[in-house]
Amino acid sequence: MKNRSKNKILLSVLLVFFVVILSLFLINLFWTNGETAVITQDKKILYKINLSEVKEEYEIAIRGNRGIVNTVLVKPFEIGIIHADCPDKVCVKTGFIKNGTTPIICLPNRLEIKIINDNSGLTDVVTR
Repeated sequence: MKNRSKNKILLSVLLVFFVVILSLFLINLFWTNGETAVITQDKKILYKINLSEVKEEYEIAIRGNRGIVNTVLVKPFEIGIIHADCPDKVCVKTGFIKNGTTPIICLPNRLEIKIINDNSGLTDVVTR
């Protein structure tokens, strides 16, 4: 009898623990103010864009010191480079990003686009 009641208590504790961990994961996944794309060139921030607040897609042309131009397309919840003057076009081939797992890099233009989780919700667009 005692062994059965200990098993029930242990099972209940494990179930509560699992529910709490799952709830925290879901809150972190879905309950944010948005993903912020940060575009930097030569380690200087050019733009911060809250992708969850973008209503219509638009383009940004970014020119580097060597005359190389990257065309960035900003869409609701995603961002990518759609044109580059550089020879290898690795940044274009990267495609669009929606989360912070993989940045977009253009080495010739010294350009980086990464996504960070912005819980402040205060930044819409910052330009240099």
